[in-house]
Amino acid sequence: MKSLKCLVLAFALAAVLVAAASPARAKVGQPSAVAPWIEFELNAIASHATNPPRAARALAHVSRAMYLAAVDGGRGQDDAVAGAASTVLVHLYPDEAASIAVLAGQLGDVNSASFARGVASSSPLRQSIACSCFPLWAMIVAKVLPMLYESRA
Repeated sequence: MKSLKCLVLAFALAAVLVAAASPARAKVGQPSAVAPWIEFELNAIASHATNPPRAARALAHVSRAMYLAAVDGGRGQDDAVAGAASTVLVHLYPDEAASIAVLAGQLGDVNSASFARGVASSSPLRQSIACSCFPLWAMIVAKVLPMLYESRA
């Protein structure tokens, strides 16, 4: 009886170890709604020669917007993700607005309620992006104010 318990315990332990050793696999069947937006942003970062800290911040903003939209998207997650990503990317790269609009039309239904929810969910994020430019704004003011005072003297 004791040897049977040891045998069952050893078998169970071996099964757990084999299961833990096999790597987890992602589902390949479904395309990601996020991947095209990340690819677009990486291309925009490269074409604009964005420095690494700003590129990381931009990726974080777009990723967060897509995550929040996907959580709130309900059945239309892809549309919500497209709405959020396109809104934040247009804010970050306004010169790419036409390309972003084309991609949004390809990846989601721009007239759907889910797309509108994605746009709305990214609004607070756009405000935080504007606030994250404070060091640049402060630097500009620090350069311009002395010039204004010099011109009056």
